Amino acid sequence: MVKYMLRRFGILRLILLTTALVTILLMPFVDITAAPSGWGLISSAVLPALAPMVVMILMLDLIMCQVLKHDADPQRKRDLNVLSVLYAVLIVAVFFSWVPIFLKATYF
Repeated sequence: MVKYMLRRFGILRLILLTTALVTILLMPFVDITAAPSGWGLISSAVLPALAPMVVMILMLDLIMCQVLKHDADPQRKRDLNVLSVLYAVLIVAVFFSWVPIFLKATYF
């Protein structure tokens, strides 16, 4: 399964998908009031800063999927369509997992 996905999507896209999923899964554990030193730095600063970057990279790769789809063969078009839908879902999920932390930080 992993070899098949690696061959279809590529290593960088799988790393991007994994980073987005890890960001979504760890976002509920973010504590912006934690001490910004040691492991607390990851939960208080790194994760909240990582989420918008992941969203932007997902959006850029979504645009690239749409551009590359025009000159691709039918199998590659299907793969790029799957990636486009997956990226759209992940963009929404990462964004809505990040918004509560952003609101808490701005009204803190």
